[in-house]
Amino acid sequence: QHFITCSDGVRLAMKCWRNFDDGVPSRRKILCLHGWLDNAASFDRLAPLLLRSLSRGSDDDDDDDHDADDATEIIALDFPGHGLSGHKSPDGPPQLLAEYAYYVVEFFDAVGWGSPFEESTTSTAGTSTAARDKVIVIGHSMGAGVAVVLGASFPEWCASLVLLEGAGPLARNADDAPRHVRAACRRRIRSNRLLFPDDGGGGASSSS
Repeated sequence: QHFITCSDGVRLAMKCWRNFDDGVPSRRKILCLHGWLDNAASFDRLAPLLLRSLSRGSDDDDDDDHDADDATEIIALDFPGHGLSGHKSPDGPPQLLAEYAYYVVEFFDAVGWGSPFEESTTSTAGTSTAARDKVIVIGHSMGAGVAVVLGASFPEWCASLVLLEGAGPLARNADDAPRHVRAACRRRIRSNRLLFPDDGGGGASSSS
């Protein structure tokens, strides 16, 4: 189990699997994103099998004897409020797919897989100069939706997306936006009055 601390102080937990020793650069990087109310342990069975199947030496008795080109690293991340990761303030905004994607970006920056402050560089052949450093992102359920947001926002980081029982972001007609926001505001206020009844039901107050 490993941890990183994000720029806003939220601590993210992750589980790691790899088939190479310290000091050997990984040639293949895979990020696993779990579903809603789940955690990184949902990949406990898949990750070792995937690592083994991607290793040329998988049939050998010595599982540590792999070609450098097979050096693979798999990381499963705990989203905020899930698993062993930190929780955000209960009076903060609700977690949305875009906000979960933000924490994945924090992860990329912390482990050196990508910087959000660098623009993608493209060669004359039309391929990224860092194509071999791109990451395969596997997302399950809500994690698949986060993967879609990440892939659309930072395509230079993603070699491919694997979406398992994906629940992607809902697309809406632009004309529906005002009605959608109006309904969301009502739901948020109703929810807050139920969650925080000690605050007087969320009503406004004034003093002279």
